[in-house]
Amino acid sequence: METWIRDYPASSLRQVAADGIIVIRDRRAGWPAADHLLEAPRELAAWHELGHGRSAAALLRRLAGAGRAWDPDGLLDWLHELRERGLAFTEGGRWVSLATTFITAGDPGRDPVPASASDPLAALAAAGG
Repeated sequence: METWIRDYPASSLRQVAADGIIVIRDRRAGWPAADHLLEAPRELAAWHELGHGRSAAALLRRLAGAGRAWDPDGLLDWLHELRERGLAFTEGGRWVSLATTFITAGDPGRDPVPASASDPLAALAAAGG
């Protein structure tokens, strides 16, 4: 617990959407630093749905309704990859994404910056990410 309390202010899991992609920047204590890129249209659509928390069945229905059909096994494999990377959480059959969409750059007095820009990595860097 002490480690978490000590390292929490510098830890972050942020997402920036721009130009048809999403960059998820993982800088959490206890996880390897990584930038995850979502480019495939169905992954982008599924990630957006995960922001609301969805069951796998609901994700399949909503993706199919949006013209982004995904076979059930392929979707479950992708969801499990997200969970293994610590990007999604599941409980009671529902999945939810964990990355935040606002950047505070570790300064509690600073106004959050919406995570959207024409250059997502530059936006993260400018905000201290």
